Amino acid sequence: MFVAEHNGAPTRFYRTGDLCSIDADGDILYAGRLDHQTKIQGYRVELGEIEHHAREFLCKNNVVALGVKNKVGNTEVALVIEGEYPDTKAVVAHLKTQLPAYMVPTRVSTVPVFPLNVNGKTDRNVLQQSITTAAE
Repeated sequence: MFVAEHNGAPTRFYRTGDLCSIDADGDILYAGRLDHQTKIQGYRVELGEIEHHAREFLCKNNVVALGVKNKVGNTEVALVIEGEYPDTKAVVAHLKTQLPAYMVPTRVSTVPVFPLNVNGKTDRNVLQQSITTAAE
């Protein structure tokens, strides 16, 4: 929690992981999340937890878990594995033993190499777009 001036008065704010800005009228505009969380079936899901269990099963292979919209607009978990891994069903079976049902990925895919952003980190936005495009 922190206090900052808003509309001329001290106001209490909370660090929630949401990215926001204030426009010229003093309205707070929501722009997205700063962390790797998503909401699935009303639960706040930390995608890093899914990645941890998948990496553990895959002997430290690089993986990325993403929250993606399905055709009806609900959020699902997609898991992307870097490199060749032909038995994606085994990964899902393992995750079912480690995670609640709402956290188990409904889509699993592989890519030869993860795309990188300008900072040299995995570009989650590019992966998200490729998964969304593939589902259409």
